Amino acid sequence: KKGSRLNNMIKNNLFNYATSELSQDAFICYLASFAFKDANKDFVLNECARKLFHLFVPEIDAEDVVLEQIERQFKLEKKGRIDVLLTAQSKGKNYKIIVEDKTFTGDYKGQLLNYKDGIIELYPEYEVCGVFYKTGFQSNLSSAREANYTIITREIILEFLDPYIKMMNNQIIVDY
Repeated sequence: KKGSRLNNMIKNNLFNYATSELSQDAFICYLASFAFKDANKDFVLNECARKLFHLFVPEIDAEDVVLEQIERQFKLEKKGRIDVLLTAQSKGKNYKIIVEDKTFTGDYKGQLLNYKDGIIELYPEYEVCGVFYKTGFQSNLSSAREANYTIITREIILEFLDPYIKMMNNQIIVDY
């Protein structure tokens, strides 16, 4: 079918039109950006972003995490591009968090391990962690488990966001 037509009865929602992995990457970056030290002061969004880091890396203290950098499409020589690379600090430890975002595809050719190895090599002074952010159908998550990535499914992220959605009026987060 060429193109898609949405029923005009569907409420206006950015994510009805922005359905690719790149849009999802942008959402992850947008939400995480509220953990920057100088982020807009919005208690609910700031707390949600900090707790997102704890969801991604359980050893990170949500009360003491500061986002230092967001990099999209981070190029690793001969290993590929990491969808999102987050740099954060918590309780005196520095973290590089690889977020590999997949909608309807999966890990291929040891990609997750290659990414982790590449970041460890580039940044030996950082704790390197991986997140396999998978919102589409995935029958086999074994490669993500073997690479020791935190698995975030659609159900997990929606359950995580639910209490915050009830406390905010940020249309981007609510529509997601």
